[in-house]
Amino acid sequence: MGPIVAAVVLGAIGWGLYKAATGGLSDAVFVIKVRSGTVTIKGSVGGKAHNDVIEFVGSMALPDGAKISGVPDGDRVRLRFAGDIADNLQQRMRNYFMN
Repeated sequence: MGPIVAAVVLGAIGWGLYKAATGGLSDAVFVIKVRSGTVTIKGSVGGKAHNDVIEFVGSMALPDGAKISGVPDGDRVRLRFAGDIADNLQQRMRNYFMN
């Protein structure tokens, strides 16, 4: 394997490891995480006050490690869920964030 090919392969591996370590969500407008009953927000949720979002998400009793990300999808923001979040709670969040 030539040095250029090796460099490209190592670069691709490094990029993949970086994406895996950051959760692959570096394109998210906002990320909401639940850890030990505490809700944190990174970024801003359009049209919603920071404290209102924290109160709403906190009231849902989501499991530890739950993560909700707002990812651009054209001119809209699509929600991406990680963790064991029940389907009915996912729908409640879609309704809340889209209003």
